[in-house]
Amino acid sequence: MAQATGGSYLFRATGSVLGISLSSTILQNALKHQLPLVLTGPDARETIKSILVDIRVIKTLEPVARDAVIGAYERAMRNVFVATALMGFGAVSREDRFLKHKY
Repeated sequence: MAQATGGSYLFRATGSVLGISLSSTILQNALKHQLPLVLTGPDARETIKSILVDIRVIKTLEPVARDAVIGAYERAMRNVFVATALMGFGAVSREDRFLKHKY
């Protein structure tokens, strides 16, 4: 019984770590793509680097730039949500096929 419980916790912890890591990677990649589209100008590259390192930089931006960056974050988070939903759906469908095949 203890081994089954330990195995269950192992898979839950591994799934959590993988989910957070993949979500963070998707968010960062989406932001790296989105931010250069909405921020232009001579300081854009440095501003983008600062935003990717520390989200609190957004508060210091001018209102127009701040709104553009928040919009980029919204689109990036939408990408994360869709990817997470697809991964969850894929995991459930694979488990369903496994259970049907096994029993």
